[in-house]
Amino acid sequence: MNDDRSGSPAADPRVAQVAARGGGAGGSGSGARRGAAATRQAPADGREAPATDGLSADLLNAAVAATAQLLTFTQPADAALSAFFRARRSGGRDRAFIAETAYAVLRRKRLLERLAACGPNLEPSFLAPGATPKRASKPTGPRRISPRELVLLSLSRVRGMSQRQLEGALMPGEAEWLAEIRRQPEPELSLAEQLDFPDWLVERLAPRMSAEDLLALARALNTPAPLDLRVNTLKAEPAAVIARLAADGIVATR
Repeated sequence: MNDDRSGSPAADPRVAQVAARGGGAGGSGSGARRGAAATRQAPADGREAPATDGLSADLLNAAVAATAQLLTFTQPADAALSAFFRARRSGGRDRAFIAETAYAVLRRKRLLERLAACGPNLEPSFLAPGATPKRASKPTGPRRISPRELVLLSLSRVRGMSQRQLEGALMPGEAEWLAEIRRQPEPELSLAEQLDFPDWLVERLAPRMSAEDLLALARALNTPAPLDLRVNTLKAEPAAVIARLAADGIVATR
């Protein structure tokens, strides 16, 4: 993952795919059975499939804290998240949400920063539960976008969560801030912002690739890689694994 602080490659999540294939480690005979492919479909506009439940303040604060840690760029993103989860005990679903949110911010950082710059400056103290965010005075220098702003915009814009799903986790003033961002006209994005690439990378690639090819490259790079699973048929049948995936809202096919 690019660790350039001016913008990391963006995610355009469409499908999170899991393949559950027949055969365990060292399996034979039944290990040759056909596997199953499981997909969680995302909306056609490229956003991630929105969550159906409301978001808690504690989980939002954890996602912001993890994102802030990643944005220091002091170590690779996966190592930073591993360290975060070692220091904080979380359930599997919470860890997945936190990781997906942090990665979405890294991938769409340039777009999110541009959107945040269209609204008022909201600088909450995200590590102080119950703190009230304050609108800062008009900045005299470059606009600082806080990790919390990036996370809120990512959840709303990239992951497709509704105001209703977010409202239980928001601090005073944040719902109005998100609403004001939505009321703003879409900003005119540069090619680098459309790609969510740093400027220096676009400057090097542009002489060699057309804008259309660059956009295609960005879409390919930003599509999450599928996760392949192999079913140990000594312990479970592929059909049973498919059923378990279905119970978690993941549609599986053989």
